[in-house]
Amino acid sequence: MRLAAVSINHQTANQDLRGCLSLAESDVHPFLEALLSMEGIAEAVVLSTCNRVEVYLAVAETTEPTDEILNRLAVYKAVDPRLIHGSALRLRDREVVEHLFRVVCSLDSMVVGEAQILGQVKSAYSAARESGAAGAHLNYLFQRSFALAKKVRTEFGLGQGRVSVASMAVDFAGKLFGDLSQRKALVIGTGRMGILTLRYLRDQGMSRIWVVSRSLERAARTASGFRDREVIGVDWGAIDELLLQCDVLITSTGHPDVVFDVSRMTQAMKRRRGRPLMAIDLALPRDVAREAGDVPGLYLYDLDGLKETARHNAAKRAREVSDALCLVQENVERFLEKAAIRAQKRERIGKWGSGVWMEARELTKGFQGAELFRNLSFQCHAGRCLSVIGPAGSGKSTLLGVLSGWVRPDHGEVAFRVDGHALDPIEAQPMFGCFASGPPLRGELSAAENLLYFAGLRGIALTRSQVQSCLEEVGFSLLDAGPTSDLSDEKRQRLSLACVMVHRPRFLFLDEPWAIRGAAGRDLLGQVIHNVCSAGGITILATSDPLIAELGDMELRLGLAD
Repeated sequence: MRLAAVSINHQTANQDLRGCLSLAESDVHPFLEALLSMEGIAEAVVLSTCNRVEVYLAVAETTEPTDEILNRLAVYKAVDPRLIHGSALRLRDREVVEHLFRVVCSLDSMVVGEAQILGQVKSAYSAARESGAAGAHLNYLFQRSFALAKKVRTEFGLGQGRVSVASMAVDFAGKLFGDLSQRKALVIGTGRMGILTLRYLRDQGMSRIWVVSRSLERAARTASGFRDREVIGVDWGAIDELLLQCDVLITSTGHPDVVFDVSRMTQAMKRRRGRPLMAIDLALPRDVAREAGDVPGLYLYDLDGLKETARHNAAKRAREVSDALCLVQENVERFLEKAAIRAQKRERIGKWGSGVWMEARELTKGFQGAELFRNLSFQCHAGRCLSVIGPAGSGKSTLLGVLSGWVRPDHGEVAFRVDGHALDPIEAQPMFGCFASGPPLRGELSAAENLLYFAGLRGIALTRSQVQSCLEEVGFSLLDAGPTSDLSDEKRQRLSLACVMVHRPRFLFLDEPWAIRGAAGRDLLGQVIHNVCSAGGITILATSDPLIAELGDMELRLGLAD
């Protein structure tokens, strides 16, 4: 399986073509279904914004689907295929990773640093997951991109200041009229862009802002959310009258047809009797006909018209952008390295078949009157590590207790299969390694003596070389002869982990290894997990730390909205 993508964006296509190809929310699910029906396509995510239409794919190694996808998009949107083919980027493997990382970090945006793109990509990913179109390959790609985006915004401050399309639109109005406190604005559209524009206009202290939606109730609700008597929700039918009173028109309806044609704007400008009107069209497709820009007194700006200002702003941020791109490249390399390791794991899993396997079926469990999880079902096969992610109190530890047989579920069951034998959790327990805080170490004993003690409890006789090997796995040596009561919390937990691993468990349960922290701690856990999985075992890792969660190659979220 490999990655592929197509991108039609503000750098490759003009606003008119992007508008023709724009996919409404109701179009996404049917288009995803059409993509998944194509031979060789296993997973898909579709991203459609005012500046880009992109399709991300996980495909079979021998599949080259990009041209066919462009043809299907052309048919779906009734656009000449030649226009699409000439305006599309075709990406594969490394190019896909690099492109998505740049997009989600807002380094490929028309307005570098704008925050809206991250939310838009997350929404596209969520839609794909809800449709069953995103699987293990794209899940891993998109989750890593979101973590990187957060890091870029935190470290380089690209989102500081006025860096959205909406903020640029308001700045344009300020350049034309100067002080906006005596001006009036008409904002049409109550979607994300409309609301963002309202916020910037209100911050400029405009004397009156009318908000229009096709639903008067929605317009009034949007206006009331600002708790400002100068922001007023009005009916769609009042637009023509308000065009006579406003100084600035900002429109972003997402309507498939032109809302303001040349005739309508010509009539409005005649009635204004020479008073200028700035119209800023942030919609895709266009709300204002391009030809309306020739109407005397009307100053029309659209998304393409904002590009030059966006380039100027990007030039000011050149140093920050350069540093952020370096971080992106580092993360691309890291992603590709980890993806190669994951591919090797999948290859091993194919060889093992169903030698080791576990399944949770409709698990439900409550605690003190609160339901922690309901009808939870999943499977995990040999060589896999499942990360159970969630905040404190979401039921992670309880779930591990249920899986390992120490906690009885209110409903459902857990089953294991080892070398062809079906086992319940109690029967499988001798093959478990369960690590929370670890077994209680004997404080008066050394690291090696503790290891021998817990091995003896399991009836295992360790040789000196075996003891040394077990200790070295967690950063100890035979020379560490002092009592464990003198060790730090982290070292004690490392040693506890070695004691848990002394019998080489087939199933390893790791519950919030809180004291094993930092890069070295993650490397240690990664090596332990690798040792279990490479031997054909299964690891279940419960954590609230997203960096620790990366050690898994499967993911289960508890108590979190996607």
